[in-house]
Amino acid sequence: MKKRIVIAGVLLAMLTVTSSVFAANQDFNFYLTSGGASQHSALTLKSGGDAYENSWYVTPKSSYNGVTSNLIQGSETVRFRCRDAAGNSVSDLHSEHYYGSYNYAYTTTSVGNAYYYLYADKPSSDPYSALRLVGTWCP
Repeated sequence: MKKRIVIAGVLLAMLTVTSSVFAANQDFNFYLTSGGASQHSALTLKSGGDAYENSWYVTPKSSYNGVTSNLIQGSETVRFRCRDAAGNSVSDLHSEHYYGSYNYAYTTTSVGNAYYYLYADKPSSDPYSALRLVGTWCP
């Protein structure tokens, strides 16, 4: 009986840790136009355990949760930036042309248990007019 209680306690602790790690990820679904306004994700919590890691991650995908992206890989440009809850930029602007996982540094020291936005846009010089882009990100 005591062994079962210990095992149940360990499983509960593992579930709690695992769910808090996954809670930091946020889905995004952007509709971007060349030279148009930036789109941003919902405010996303940076896990307190990640405070030592001064990086954020973005993973654009070809499809996610039943929505298909239409990025023309290698030709179309999407720019990403991270902002804090007040809207202040906390990263450089990063341009990408492919689906994949990207890791960027903050330009200021990130704070665990703080909230951040992912911003995305397309430059006006991009020859393709509109883009649906889905994926996940983690501050």
